[in-house]
Amino acid sequence: MTQPLSPEELGDIFQAIDNEPTGKLSELAKIAGLSLAEDYIGADLSGEDLSRDNLAGANLSNANLSNSNLSEANLCGANLNSASLENADLSGADLSDADLSDADLRSAILSNTNLINLLEVLAAAREIQSQEYRADVLIALAEKLPPELLSEALAAAREIQSQEYRADVLIALAEKLPPELLGEALAAAREIQDESIRADALRALAEKLPPELLGEALAAAREIQSESIRADALRALAEKLPPELLGEALAAAREIQDESIRADALRALAEKLPPELLGEALAAASEIQDESIRADALRALAEKLPPELLGEALAAASEIQSERFRADALSALVKKLPSHNVSLSNANVSCANFNHATLINANLSQADLRYGNFIGANLNRADLSRAFLNRADLRDASLINSNLSGANLTDANLIRANLIDSNLKNANLIRANLIDADLSGANVKKARFGNNQGISEPIKLDLIRRGAIFVGEPPTQDSRVLVTA
Repeated sequence: MTQPLSPEELGDIFQAIDNEPTGKLSELAKIAGLSLAEDYIGADLSGEDLSRDNLAGANLSNANLSNSNLSEANLCGANLNSASLENADLSGADLSDADLSDADLRSAILSNTNLINLLEVLAAAREIQSQEYRADVLIALAEKLPPELLSEALAAAREIQSQEYRADVLIALAEKLPPELLGEALAAAREIQDESIRADALRALAEKLPPELLGEALAAAREIQSESIRADALRALAEKLPPELLGEALAAAREIQDESIRADALRALAEKLPPELLGEALAAASEIQDESIRADALRALAEKLPPELLGEALAAASEIQSERFRADALSALVKKLPSHNVSLSNANVSCANFNHATLINANLSQADLRYGNFIGANLNRADLSRAFLNRADLRDASLINSNLSGANLTDANLIRANLIDSNLKNANLIRANLIDADLSGANVKKARFGNNQGISEPIKLDLIRRGAIFVGEPPTQDSRVLVTA
């Protein structure tokens, strides 16, 4: 009741109660303007005669119902959480979907209740020798079991030797399980040896798992050897993973060898990835050899990419030979490009001849410089961030303190190039020729190398220590790169 009653109103209520022939709590509540769903929480109804009353959906949590007569009462869907039902008579009561968690049922009479019937059916199911038929009964019971019987049902599921039938029961129980049983259910899923069946169980549990169990679920997904099944499990988990687990999920996706399946996993993760992981995701997409799949992966990432990665993404799209797939990828990426150019920033000067040119402090950010001739050019302190330098000839060029962050230098010729103190963060140097190049003091954090001439194993290890990423085949043993930090 939301407003205090006047004495006259109270008198009318008491008169109506005196005239109420049944004396049932449900009827009296209507007369008094009380709600069974709200006004009886923690109520003292000890010793009351509530037999045959319709208390469906009533919230009687924490109520004192000790010694009360609830025989043949309709308690379907009632909340009896933490209620005291000591010595209560519940014979013949309908307890379907009732919440009896933490209720005190000491010495309570439960004969002929459907709760007792469920207990009997559950016990009978566990005695069935045929695993198929036992699973059928447990699945049928799953929707009807109250919280206090779910632990026993889960134990019954784990007793089933057949992996298929065990998983079927776990999947049926997944939606009903309370948080405290989900760890046990996840452990039961991980015990399943058949990877396809295990993945089905993991998918069913994924939506219910609390944050503290998601790391274990991800580990279970990574253990799956079949790439298609592993990708399915990763996709199911992707939406639930917290930021601290997304790096591990991305690593799991990159381990997938089949490009189509890898791209599917990358697409599922793309929307969730934080900025610091997008460079790695873009590298994974750029490595895909199949052009249609690469274009799909680039489109999935396009909307999320920050400005410093657009140059690399555009370079990856530009390298696609099929005009159809190239156009698909470029169309998705062009929406992220700025609408104006400054200086030579964003300019298309591919194949241009800058042989021995002086370009100190030049702004060439995002410029298309592919196949350009920069032999012996002075590019000290130049801004080449996100520039396209694919296959550019930079032999003997001076790039001291230059900004090459996010630049695409795939297949570039950097023989004897001076890159002292340059910024190569997030740059792509895959297949670049680095013989006698000087990388002393260069920032190579998240720069990508692979199949480079001029990098030996010790140099590779030093670059990795400084934050570089190596992809593809191992580098050659010929090393004349200078990398003094």
